[in-house]
Amino acid sequence: MKDFIKITPADNVAVAINPLAKGTVVTVDNDGDIDFPTLGKLHVAGLNRWGVAQMIKDELRSRELLRDAVVTVEFMNFKISVIGEVSRPGT
Repeated sequence: MKDFIKITPADNVAVAINPLAKGTVVTVDNDGDIDFPTLGKLHVAGLNRWGVAQMIKDELRSRELLRDAVVTVEFMNFKISVIGEVSRPGT
C-alpha cells in the first residue's frame, strides 16, 4: 500500500544509494522539495517513492556522478491510524 502513497511536505524519507550504501534521511520542506547532498534541491511532492528513486538515479546519471546506482527510498514517518467502531483501534 505505501508504494502508492504520494510524498507530501513534512514527510521524512530515507534515501540509500548503492554502491555508496549509506542512507540519508531528508525532510520534505513546505514547498515539496528535499535538499539532497551533492544534488541540491529536488522537487518530490506528488511523487511516490519509486518516482523519487528514479529522479535521483536520473540526476546522478545526467551529472555523471554514478552510472549504475541502485536508489532505495523509504518513508520514515509512515503511520496509519484506525479509529472508530473497530475491535482494536490504534496506530
